[in-house]
Amino acid sequence: MKQVRIVFMFLCMGLAFTQVSAQKAKAKKGAAAREINEPAYQCLMKCEGTKTYKEEGKCPTCKMTTKDMSAAKKIKANYQCPMKCEGEKTYAKGEKCGVCKMTLVDKALLAPTEAATTKQN
Repeated sequence: MKQVRIVFMFLCMGLAFTQVSAQKAKAKKGAAAREINEPAYQCLMKCEGTKTYKEEGKCPTCKMTTKDMSAAKKIKANYQCPMKCEGEKTYAKGEKCGVCKMTLVDKALLAPTEAATTKQN
């Protein structure tokens, strides 16, 4: 009978830990969704580091107008010169490289070739 109580106690503790971790994960997911949907205004000069505001206004340090940085996060710089003329610099649009005038390629397409060349060396 004592063994049954011990097993039951461990099962209850395991269930409690599972519930707590599930609630924490759900809370994190909800907070992340709120952060994405809410505008985050920030000084372009980053006078106050990564501090953001909920409303557009003036930076208290340099008095510049704050801009919505959540819109800037949505734009992904995915295009890169295949010759890497400008190093790891990326662009939002696949136009022409400013140095060699080659058409910029999606960065995801370049990644497998880089991995293959390192394996050969």
